[in-house]
Amino acid sequence: MSNTKIEEKSSGSQFWAVVWGVFILFLLTILLVKFFVFQQVTVVGSSMVPNYRDGQLLLVNQLDKTFNRGQVVAVFADKEVAKSASESDIVGNYMTRFSAKFFLKRIVGLPGEEIEIIDSKVIIYNTIVTYVQRDESERNNQD
Repeated sequence: MSNTKIEEKSSGSQFWAVVWGVFILFLLTILLVKFFVFQQVTVVGSSMVPNYRDGQLLLVNQLDKTFNRGQVVAVFADKEVAKSASESDIVGNYMTRFSAKFFLKRIVGLPGEEIEIIDSKVIIYNTIVTYVQRDESERNNQD
């Protein structure tokens, strides 16, 4: 009878070892995804109203490098920070991104496109692109 109690304790401790192992693996996966895949940014200001509002939290995908017209992207506010963040040092790269300020910008034109702006109208390859530009008083009324 004493042998079965030892086996029961052994199987119970194995169960908890597996549970803790899965939990630690889950936490490590979450941390790696948060640090190297997504960047959290906070919207400051009203330049992107009505799509994004002041104080709103956004997750920026750092792995997707494809860009399309009309897409909103986060860009570094400082050129020197952007330059150091593009270097190969992974830890320094993350710490730079972690403390950096970003601007949210909407892509109007892509590389190689011929773009003209005539009378506040954006024209790409002789086609007018719908783009609504509001003045500062309209932005302040939205807040």
